[in-house]
Amino acid sequence: MEDDINRVVRALTDIIAAEQVAPDMMRVITVSNEHIVDTRCERSTCFDMQYNIQREDRCKHLWRVFLGRSRLPVNPIFGIDN
Repeated sequence: MEDDINRVVRALTDIIAAEQVAPDMMRVITVSNEHIVDTRCERSTCFDMQYNIQREDRCKHLWRVFLGRSRLPVNPIFGIDN
């Protein structure tokens, strides 16, 4: 549970943008890198997802996509990503 809370906080603070690049595929951009999220199977190309996270959990990239789709203002500087 604590890991999920930390990932949600990092999703809100570390990620600059999330943009759709194909149906069911999102590019999530941070200051230092970018990763692709497949929303169909809820997987990311990030290291955390590949090596640290159990199947039912989400990395910060997945959390960012999930929060962005909820239509909540997830980026306090730029507003909701489209």
